[in-house]
Amino acid sequence: MYPWAGELRSVNIAKRTPFCPARNLVPYAGEVFGRLASSGHLRDLPRQEFVIQLAALYGDMNVLPPFREGNGRAQRAFLAQLGHDVGYDLNWSGIGPQRNEDASVKSFLGDNNLLEQLLDELVTAS
Repeated sequence: MYPWAGELRSVNIAKRTPFCPARNLVPYAGEVFGRLASSGHLRDLPRQEFVIQLAALYGDMNVLPPFREGNGRAQRAFLAQLGHDVGYDLNWSGIGPQRNEDASVKSFLGDNNLLEQLLDELVTAS
């Protein structure tokens, strides 16, 4: 599937919750980004639906730690670019790291409400 997949040298990591086991990173990433592609990359969604779908994507991406450091920064850059490509700006500057982490933990536990609230504050039409 991915040319580099046979060369993965990943280890299992966790923060407040466990992340996707290293052996499952490639198949789970395929599922997450396959759903994103199937959705048309969140194009043509009204703002509120975009926020809801973005929260679900962010929650799923949060358990995919391809790097030992910098995963959050990479995710935020990816989501900002995705938003920009479909007509929304994401301004992460007003969101504190603890609030972001708390919302991510809740999402891991199956509740995206805090992520949706957080994203609702930072998503604007471009």
